[in-house]
Amino acid sequence: IGSYIEPGKRNVCIVTHIESSSEVTPELAEAVMKFRKQGIYVYNQLVYTLETSRRFQNVAARIAMKKAGVDPYYTFYPKGKEEHKDYLVPVARLWQERKEEARLIPGIFRTDEPVFNVPRLGKNHVRAWQDRELIALNKEGRRIYLWHPWEKGIASVEPYIYKDLPIY
Repeated sequence: IGSYIEPGKRNVCIVTHIESSSEVTPELAEAVMKFRKQGIYVYNQLVYTLETSRRFQNVAARIAMKKAGVDPYYTFYPKGKEEHKDYLVPVARLWQERKEEARLIPGIFRTDEPVFNVPRLGKNHVRAWQDRELIALNKEGRRIYLWHPWEKGIASVEPYIYKDLPIY
């Protein structure tokens, strides 16, 4: 695969979906090093779900990945759609993970960016406060967000209203 790299013209990378430090095995580290020796970088998009949201689980995953040569790229919140409801956690948990847990490890380990996959709009960076508004809190404790298209003024796309899960 490395033969497809043309410096200054074309690069090649691999993107994985490692969800836990237990997935980072010696075999994975060996495979990643073979790619890295060819100049191919390996990035990870962690899908942030109920199963991956336990306290400090992602810190352990980030450290294990970096040691194996995988760069954390995204912490990806799945589309806020009804069919994902059994796998989701409140968006506030993603922010909490970033502010309370990830900040405790060195910067080189927390290079991933938390993103929210907004239906019809694509990925919005969670840190980009201008891309979302908290517009309501309903009686069930669900936060209602208005997600704005990040490409404002470029394409005519309606904002997306998302009813988050309640914080229990």
